[in-house]
Amino acid sequence: MSKTRRWVIILLSLAILVLIGINLADKDDPAAVMVNSNDPTYKSEHTDTVVYSPEGALSYRLIAQHVEYFSDQAVSWFTQPVLTTF
Repeated sequence: MSKTRRWVIILLSLAILVLIGINLADKDDPAAVMVNSNDPTYKSEHTDTVVYSPEGALSYRLIAQHVEYFSDQAVSWFTQPVLTTF
């Protein structure tokens, strides 16, 4: 391998490392995100939840047409829920 080719490879490698460092350094500034606590974190249509006991037996089943979860209050709201216990 010639000396010129070796130096070109070294310079390109250094340039790549510098560009990667600049790219990672730019991500340190988190953008200010406006969060509305009245908006739900998650929404789901026709949710079917099955819960088992520690022994593995079916404990209950919850079916709802619409579910909204609010993470600020840690509250879930169910529309037309149907709970079946076993």
